[in-house]
Amino acid sequence: MPNWPLLILTVWADAVAAAAESRPNWTQSRASPGDSAPWTVPSGGGTGNGPAAAFAGRPWLSTASMEHRSLWNAVAYFGIFWWCVMVAFSVTGFWVTRRRYARPATLVEEKRILQHHTDRADTIPGVSVIRPLKGIDSDLRRCLESSFHQDYPKFEVVFTAEDASDPAIAVAKELMAQHPSVPARVVVSSQIVGYNPKINNIIDGVEGCKYDVLWMCDSNVYSEPGCLSRSVHVLTTSPSRVGIVHHIILATQPEGLGAWLEAMFINTVHAKMYLSINATGAASCVVGKSNVYFKRNLDALGGLKPFSNYMAEDNTIAQAFWKRGWKHRMTGDLAEQSLGRMTVWDYVVRRVRWTRTRKYNVTFATIVEPITESIVCGLLGAFAFHHLWQVPPTLFFPLHMVAWFLCDLWICTHLHRNRFPSQYLFVWAGVWLCRELFALPLYIFAVTGNTVAWRGRQFYLSTAGTITPLPAKSKLDDALSI
Repeated sequence: MPNWPLLILTVWADAVAAAAESRPNWTQSRASPGDSAPWTVPSGGGTGNGPAAAFAGRPWLSTASMEHRSLWNAVAYFGIFWWCVMVAFSVTGFWVTRRRYARPATLVEEKRILQHHTDRADTIPGVSVIRPLKGIDSDLRRCLESSFHQDYPKFEVVFTAEDASDPAIAVAKELMAQHPSVPARVVVSSQIVGYNPKINNIIDGVEGCKYDVLWMCDSNVYSEPGCLSRSVHVLTTSPSRVGIVHHIILATQPEGLGAWLEAMFINTVHAKMYLSINATGAASCVVGKSNVYFKRNLDALGGLKPFSNYMAEDNTIAQAFWKRGWKHRMTGDLAEQSLGRMTVWDYVVRRVRWTRTRKYNVTFATIVEPITESIVCGLLGAFAFHHLWQVPPTLFFPLHMVAWFLCDLWICTHLHRNRFPSQYLFVWAGVWLCRELFALPLYIFAVTGNTVAWRGRQFYLSTAGTITPLPAKSKLDDALSI
């Protein structure tokens, strides 16, 4: 089969080169006998090709100061640089998904790792699987039951909840009765150590767990049977000290436009950046849907309590590991998150919460976020290529958007193990375009506020990344502000 990414990149490069070669010679006079203001190179202006000639051919810039010209040159050079950076991120994301996720782990590999753990059943570390419960999530039973089906010889399942009347507890107890061979229990939290609801939910379960390896796995996550085995293998056998093993999110089963928009964000732009950053080791980048690490390492940081007032406790813990030199690693497993039904407003609330949380947690990434999106990045690149080499924006920008769309489509397809249903292609394309168009307005709305809604509660975000609960509001107030 042809190498489609390379083929499309080659066609794109040939088209840009052809446009550049056929550009008009800006250094020649465009004057006609009747022109009152001929477009000519002024005395002392540059000749030939390049930025100087481009400026000389624009009467509205030809008389500008050198500082003005230098400013536009700087913007153009930055545009070229940033566009190339985003191309590198896109290619890296595509390469990682194709190499790691396009096909599930082979049966031979699974048997090899399982045999490795079985032969060392007396010495391998036990694992406490922590599953916090909060209401009935979409596809809850299947997600929780996936913990009982893990191919690992020594583990327990600990369900945690804030309230003994939580309806998800009944589901957990039914699964415990159906799988008596797997040690499992329900722990209802009795501690309130901070404002983060998840920390309060899991702290009793974590402090009373039986084993040293923790697998933090949200209740709406489904994991394949070999996920735990592969994760512990990476955690314990890597040559460098590994602080955390984490898994990429795959949004599944969307119902409604809001859920489709959420799935589009998670399975394209988020996956691309998440995998690229982790592949290059440029920074700590962890989402806490499914994380595996040693409890003793968490205890060395003071346990969960120091993180109990942070909204993004998962990334904050991962950053603390990172600062101690403990590496982050990923396996080829997916944290499949069943979205279920979501309204567009539900999607807006989630995006706003993520953006506002990152604003103080990973400030630089939040600042540059708008120019990582396809439209803004494409416009910046179109200006730069036109300004420096007179490549027509009407050619550059459409080619850029098509290439970006195909890259996102391939990444999403690879994350689905190459089982992406083709009948959804036109729906997928429409949702993709909708998300891209509204990405910048949603970002502007998000960064201008400091409150977030989470699990039916309102919190204020401080510049330190910590949260403070706000007084209960009316439904009208909740609808007008986040």
